Amino acid sequence: MKNFVFLFAICFSVNAFSQQKTGCLSGDCGSGFGIYLFPNGDRYEGNFVNFKLNGFGYYTEANGNKYTGDFVDNKFHGVGKYESMDGTWYIGQFENGVRQGLGANYFSKTYCEKGKWENNRYIDKAEFPDFIVTDPNDFCKDIATLIKSAPDGFVSVKGELVSQYIKDTYHCTVKLRGFTAQEVSPEGFKAVFFTGTPQEATKKLEELKKLVQPCLAYDCCNYYSNFNNGQTLKFYEFIPSSVYANCDNRLLKTKIELSYENANNSVTVYLKIKQV
Repeated sequence: MKNFVFLFAICFSVNAFSQQKTGCLSGDCGSGFGIYLFPNGDRYEGNFVNFKLNGFGYYTEANGNKYTGDFVDNKFHGVGKYESMDGTWYIGQFENGVRQGLGANYFSKTYCEKGKWENNRYIDKAEFPDFIVTDPNDFCKDIATLIKSAPDGFVSVKGELVSQYIKDTYHCTVKLRGFTAQEVSPEGFKAVFFTGTPQEATKKLEELKKLVQPCLAYDCCNYYSNFNNGQTLKFYEFIPSSVYANCDNRLLKTKIELSYENANNSVTVYLKIKQV
């Protein structure tokens, strides 16, 4: 595994975002989710804070080695998995860019060095539950899948009919965590986030915005937003202003809407994705 700290001392700085033609390929590489290509061919896809790699991400070195896991200030830090092109992989704890703490280095599916690590060196055996590396951004990937299916009428995410008596409304095969009644119809995709009192729903609408808005960086578009603050209808709209290269230009006709709809003092908060 290469010296990760040294790598970033050379390649990564705030100025790199403005000076390198490679640089930020999409998203928010300042404080959000973005995809960044380094001059040496390394690629990062994940979270940024203050123009540094912070949070969960995927780092692919130009030689093909891959790291998936937690970052703090441009370094592997937390729990992660490092896969080498020679077929070996390490999964466990990292600190300041090196294997440090508990982890297992696999030489094959049946043989590994499992125990304590210090400064990239195996020290001693230790028993502990196997580490699992999970991407907390899976929700955003599901949102991106839904958005990208919009130009084709959500055909790729249509499941079974919700009822034999309703011929044009289908269950959605992409299941968003925390949502109910997730359906695809000629009007587009619609999912219920909350149903309750107006006061609760106002808070839930803001919660939904915080949940969905960062996910738009996973998509192929740059967005501008509209906001309506009516008594019975409130909504945030996110409308594409441009489409990245190699993405479907039909996405320019896609709209993402987060709505608060009041009927007889019972409010439903929806997430809607549709073609306009």
